[in-house]
Amino acid sequence: MATLFQENGIKELSKGTHGVVVNHGMTTHGVPNHMVPDHEYCEAGKPEQPPQQCLETPDATVQQAPMEEEEEETPEIDIMINNVVCSFSVKCHLNLREIALNGVNVEFRRENGMVTMKLRRPYTTASIWSSGRVTCTGATSEDQAKIAARRYARALQKLGFQVRFRNFRVVNVLGTCRMPFGIRIIAFSKKYKEAE
Repeated sequence: MATLFQENGIKELSKGTHGVVVNHGMTTHGVPNHMVPDHEYCEAGKPEQPPQQCLETPDATVQQAPMEEEEEETPEIDIMINNVVCSFSVKCHLNLREIALNGVNVEFRRENGMVTMKLRRPYTTASIWSSGRVTCTGATSEDQAKIAARRYARALQKLGFQVRFRNFRVVNVLGTCRMPFGIRIIAFSKKYKEAE
């Protein structure tokens, strides 16, 4: 049913009027005439065109079904990278006692035969062995891991060692995600247990 827009509200049109809209300085969409180009909205005093009805055909329903299936695909899963572990070599023997005495943010772990060193930016921890092998953990991307590794190598160089940054590689990446469904762990472990 056609309606008439007035300044004080909406009033139904009688059957005698043929959808003519009386315009009091406003377009049929409620926007003043001086603000809206004429080609975008209906002009005042022109009868409204009845909406065109689409005829449903069997082909149209068939074409809509695949579109709905595509929209109902599985939702995307956001994977958050929490930890990137990398290792590299400095190609020289390292005196762990000297690193522990003169280094900054260093902890000497004699029982493990290594020194741990920490950085604030990026927030990482390095395990340093006397053979010159260094493992770095705590980065959240490969670029961050490489920056941290080079900073550890520079710190060792400043302590007086003949450091050469070699054999950098990402060893492990830990990521977490939230699944859009619950996981029945007992049934899952029974179905996908390792072959003996």
